[in-house]
Amino acid sequence: MTGTSAGKATHLGFAISSRELRKGDRRLDASNYARESMRLRSILDDSGFLLVPIMSFTDPEVPESVFNLGRFKRVWADDSETGYPYLSASEILLRKPMRTRFVSKKKTENVERFFAKEGWILMTCSGTVGQPMVVTKKWADYFYTHDLIRILPKETETGYLYAYMSSKFAQALLTKDQYGGTVKHLEPHHVFESIRVPVLPDDARAKIHQLIMKAYDLREQANQLEESAIKELEQTIEEAALKRSQPS
Repeated sequence: MTGTSAGKATHLGFAISSRELRKGDRRLDASNYARESMRLRSILDDSGFLLVPIMSFTDPEVPESVFNLGRFKRVWADDSETGYPYLSASEILLRKPMRTRFVSKKKTENVERFFAKEGWILMTCSGTVGQPMVVTKKWADYFYTHDLIRILPKETETGYLYAYMSSKFAQALLTKDQYGGTVKHLEPHHVFESIRVPVLPDDARAKIHQLIMKAYDLREQANQLEESAIKELEQTIEEAALKRSQPS
């Protein structure tokens, strides 16, 4: 299909194989088969690496290793004494977690399912979809929104799986499955049915895993240094004010 712009022909469409229409959710919206997405999927196919379902990289001891949670009624609390620190989907993408909202400890049931364990991967699935993060020790203290896909990787594959989920190749697979009008959504079945993970050599996967985990460790160290510097400044000002307020 072509159109004209300033007297020149402009391509407005592209052709795909009918086999593509029969895959996955059998979508008919053209964006699902965007040229760049198809190109990246073709590169994956041509890489020569074995492509396996994401479940090959998740914890085999857990029956449900890619899942999300149902909606729940939030009852807010005033502080950490009466509530669990709460994070929304957008807040997991922050450089460091904030403690500004708390979910009531007394009025929230089955709270343990909303916490994530160290080494899990959380992924946004509404709005800006497909953005992953690794749960570190500090982030494991938070009560997370239901609106995240939880992925439980094998311990030695966390960094590698995160790196792949963040790559343009996995993002192409994820964004093609998003649905919805103004607010886009993804479901767990889009992840475990559509995501194909390339099996790189063991040493390459181990190196990528270690680099990602080191990056997260350094990020936490940087946050701690920043917090220490801010506390030092605040303490210095408070001590100076207290000293000036005392009678000489």
